[in-house]
Order: sequence, then structure tokens, then C-alpha cells
Amino acid sequence: QRQLNFQDLETQMQVVIRDSGRHQPRDVGWLGAEQRWTVGSLATAANFVGNGLGFAWLPRHMIERELSDGLLKPLPLEKGGSRSPVFFLYASKDKALGPATQILTDLIQRFDAAPLNAAFASPPALA
Repeated sequence: QRQLNFQDLETQMQVVIRDSGRHQPRDVGWLGAEQRWTVGSLATAANFVGNGLGFAWLPRHMIERELSDGLLKPLPLEKGGSRSPVFFLYASKDKALGPATQILTDLIQRFDAAPLNAAFASPPALA
């Protein structure tokens, strides 16, 4: 099976998830397809791809069943076939973090330090 490059994808329908940010909306990732669907959620994008309406970069955990059942296949890309999320958390220097924000901070730090195939569960404080 030959590996694909971005030129192979240019003529295919790309499913893009709209950025919901209000202050700094931006498009992240490759948007080089001549035609694209823009959808509002990852679930909608997965539904479009599952129905053969295009390709998209989707979190593996969302489509694990479809991959194992052979309903979807990862594209064999030469490069750019995986992504790493970037998280930002801004806190006030003048105000201590509340308990929920501290839990979120701990979760982000654990996620960032974990191997890519790590399983996650709720933190002990929430269990």
C-alpha cells in the first residue's frame, strides 16, 4: 500500500471542525483540500467520515470501534498522520486556584506527562 501525501488529498473532501474560540479563532492543521465540509463538533466530523463524506483528523479513541471493525482505516500518510494537542491554562498571579481549577491543572499535567497509549480515569478526588 502506497503512502499518501498532501497532494493526494487536495482533490478529496476534507471534514474540518470549526474552532469555537471567541477571542482567537484560528484554523489548525492542514486545510489544503479544494473542497471541505466545516462542522461544529468532533462527533459530527466522525459521523461524516463514517458515512464516506470525506476525511478528517479524528482522535483515535473516538473511532476505535470503527477502526477495529474495519469500517474506517487510518490514511497511510507520508507525514502529518498524527497530532499532539496543545493545552493552555491561564491563572491569575493575584488569586489562588480554586479546587476545580487545581484538579484541571493536575489533569492537564498528568495527560502531558503520560505516554500516548495511556488509559485515563477520573482523579482520586472525583472517584
